[in-house]
Amino acid sequence: MSKWPFTHRARALVIADPDADPALLRLAQDLLATGGTGPEGFETTGPQPHLESQLAVTLDRDDINGLVVLRTERRPSREVQTAVALARARGKPVHALVVPGITTGIEASESHPIALDPTDETRPSDEFRQELYQWGATYAPRFGHKV
Repeated sequence: MSKWPFTHRARALVIADPDADPALLRLAQDLLATGGTGPEGFETTGPQPHLESQLAVTLDRDDINGLVVLRTERRPSREVQTAVALARARGKPVHALVVPGITTGIEASESHPIALDPTDETRPSDEFRQELYQWGATYAPRFGHKV
């Protein structure tokens, strides 16, 4: 019997607008990991051609099942727009986690609100907690591979 407690395994590339709160980014990655999805972070600094080629190589990998975008700026950053275009061109689902007051601003398969609990930055706010935990728990079974 396997020690892996999940029926499906998935990996998602997680990218954020450059001004995203690191605690919020960690929360998004933790939500995915809780449901058995391996979050793969991506550094969005550097020259644009380098960024595009690195994103393309990552999204072309067979073990990357989708893209999760953390949206925190009024307009989607160039890095986010590039990642979304590349993921969509490859047929990978794009999920947006959007802080209150910001529009999704990208073409996403799904969009969910996200905010930190003001008393504990490792948890989502009460207002969005149930929706976010459900999203994180169901990502792998919907987009991953059966193990």
